[in-house]
Amino acid sequence: TAAAASRAPASSSSDSPISSSVSDAYAKLAPSAFPSTSSGRQSPAVAAALLACDSASARHRRSVRARLTAWKSRAGRGLIVERFGTEATALLKKSLDAYDRDTAVASGLSPETARYRLEVRDKLRGRAEDILRELYDLQVGTLRRRTLKQFEAAMVRATRSAERTGVTDAGDERAIARRTALFAFDAAVKDLEVPG
Repeated sequence: TAAAASRAPASSSSDSPISSSVSDAYAKLAPSAFPSTSSGRQSPAVAAALLACDSASARHRRSVRARLTAWKSRAGRGLIVERFGTEATALLKKSLDAYDRDTAVASGLSPETARYRLEVRDKLRGRAEDILRELYDLQVGTLRRRTLKQFEAAMVRATRSAERTGVTDAGDERAIARRTALFAFDAAVKDLEVPG
């Protein structure tokens, strides 16, 4: 029975409620980051709010990551994500709005929990924006290569057309090709831009 006694927890559930145990365990993870009561222990409501912030962040980060992974795969193959700017803005807004709804209790519980909630929200937003920026750059590179190929093809056509017609200067056709390529590139990049 001595072995059984050594395996038993130091305090029974009647001595310490489960919420206090959760609070104690969470405080050990990052003791300086979370508020405590005057007795030095976190209240169960505070611990629950902090756990809700972390849980909501993890859930929404996974959701965003799934969508961004699909986009990254597409962009990595040299394809453009249709309406990327609009879709990325909607994804970010949806994720942050859902996080805000899921953690609304933490915002009114105490100044410390409200601050922690916003810090976690900023991390969620920052991670998503970093990947969106990477995807934007990847797609702009793809657009540059496509536009350059189209421009070179237009220049070859203009030169061949000038040779066939006996025109010694194909400057006008080249200028038109240059303007067309620039306009197409600018229009495509605007579709990729994520406001904010």
